[in-house]
Amino acid sequence: MTTGARSSPPFRIKSQNLYGGTIHLTTSLAMSGIILSQENHSFEVAPASWLPILSAIIGALLYSLYSIVNDEKRAKIREKIGTGVVAGAIAWLFTGFDLLGLRLDTHSLRTYAVTGFLFAFLGVAVLLSKKFPRTVQVVKQE
Repeated sequence: MTTGARSSPPFRIKSQNLYGGTIHLTTSLAMSGIILSQENHSFEVAPASWLPILSAIIGALLYSLYSIVNDEKRAKIREKIGTGVVAGAIAWLFTGFDLLGLRLDTHSLRTYAVTGFLFAFLGVAVLLSKKFPRTVQVVKQE
C-alpha cells in the first residue's frame, strides 16, 4: 500500500488448478519493516468456465452412448448424440442458474455430470413438466 492509503489496490487471484478448489492468501500489515498483523484467508475458486458445461454434456452423452449400444438397429446415431449434447447444455443451464429450485452443489463437477445424465435419461420434457405444464387443445368436431 502507499503511504496514507486505507486499502490496497485491487488484485485478481486466479487458481492454477483447472478444477478450482480452495486457495489460501496470506496477508501482512507491516510498518517500517515490523509486521503488525498477519492473517491467512481461504477462498473457494470456481473451475474453468468451460468445464461445468463440458461435464454436463459428457454426462448426457454417457446415456446417449448407452442407448446407442443397446439399440439393435444402431439407427439414428447422430440424432441420439445431438440430443445428448442439447440435453447436457440444458442441464448445465438448469444446474448453474438454479431454475429447478433444487439446492445443487455447483462447486462439484460431478453435479453437472449427474444432471446431464438425468436430463438425457428422463428427457427434458419430463423434467420440465411441472415448470411448463403442457396444454392440450381440444377441437370439437361438428
